Amino acid sequence: TVIIQFYLAQRISTTTEKSMTKLNDFGDKRRLLHELTDDIHQNVTKAQILYELSKCISQTVTADDFNLYLVDETGASMRLYNAENDEENTLYLAPVKIGIGHCIAGYVGYTKETVRISNMINLDPKYPDGLYATNDNVTCVMVHPLVNNNGQLLGVVEFYRRNSTTPFTDEDEEVSYRNF
Repeated sequence: TVIIQFYLAQRISTTTEKSMTKLNDFGDKRRLLHELTDDIHQNVTKAQILYELSKCISQTVTADDFNLYLVDETGASMRLYNAENDEENTLYLAPVKIGIGHCIAGYVGYTKETVRISNMINLDPKYPDGLYATNDNVTCVMVHPLVNNNGQLLGVVEFYRRNSTTPFTDEDEEVSYRNF
């Protein structure tokens, strides 16, 4: 009976130890999840998420670069956003008017329809200023509205290629549409 008691005590001790280890592991994972959730809630803005998403899509559609514009507090214009500035710093940048007759981003923000241009030389009078942020050697552009589920405009993203004769395709547009 002493041997049985010793065996049972050792087995209970091993089981308890395993349970404690699992409990500690669970606690560590829960703590890590809590920390990550706190980071997301405190540090990541909608603008940062849209910027990172735009960066990924830009690579997927083989764009040379992109411009992200976010609707400002007035709802009548947008401001250029990039990784170096935060939402507060965008207030110091000149606004992009949402409407017809200015740049492509403003037009797309107004119509909420994607525009693809394969020749930036002869621009439509609806957007005679071309790209707001850059026109240097840009030959092909795909400009996509960012609209929430309620149909409200959040912003516009311009994907562009420099010195390229390869236009953006229906597939590129579908990738952009599907991921925003």
